[in-house]
Amino acid sequence: MSTHTIITLDGPSGVGKSTLAKKIAEMLVIPYLDTGAMFRQLSLFLGEEALNTPEDLLLKKCMLYTFQIQGVGKNTTLTCNDKPLSKNIRDEQVGKLTSQVSTIPTIRTYMKTLQQSISDITSIVVEGRDMGTNVFPNAQYKFFLDAKINIRAKRRILQLQEKGLDPNIQKVTSDMFYRDSQDTHRTIAPLVPAKDAFYIDTSSMDIETVFEKISLYIKENPLRTNN
Repeated sequence: MSTHTIITLDGPSGVGKSTLAKKIAEMLVIPYLDTGAMFRQLSLFLGEEALNTPEDLLLKKCMLYTFQIQGVGKNTTLTCNDKPLSKNIRDEQVGKLTSQVSTIPTIRTYMKTLQQSISDITSIVVEGRDMGTNVFPNAQYKFFLDAKINIRAKRRILQLQEKGLDPNIQKVTSDMFYRDSQDTHRTIAPLVPAKDAFYIDTSSMDIETVFEKISLYIKENPLRTNN
């Protein structure tokens, strides 16, 4: 078990996990880890063939890819095989594929091992969907972020528009609903709040308000760091 400080942020897409993880990591001067990006990158590499590949062969393919983390706070960088992650990992189709690929036991076990190995090296703020329940059940702090799906879809639309895209609100909402269903109903490490997680509904909050709520909770319960 890691002796470093671990803070987990779990929840569905569109609740601000990545932005908040960066801000918390910046405050504590430690790295943040985007596990969703790890799964998306691996899914992009493996492709749909992963869904029909025998698990022994699939493991060999997975082992061709490793992830590295450097820096702290907003300057944390995550690489795969020492190369930047693909910009395509945020595409909605990649997200849908990831929701299927991430149910495969071999892949979840492999990624869990990689994520835990990073925590053996440094304290981290880690965000994902089963960090507090499955990967880091002994984390010192666990937060579960949530929001109504229509609110999350609107946030996703704004993100895509900022990238110069013209997304369809109905398609984005449909894709998000599909991903939510896949994540919450999978038999292996489903998306649910850890029993000891601090639950926050972000529907009516902006990022700064949620950050203040989390940072206050941390400050009221002093964190011991062993970076």
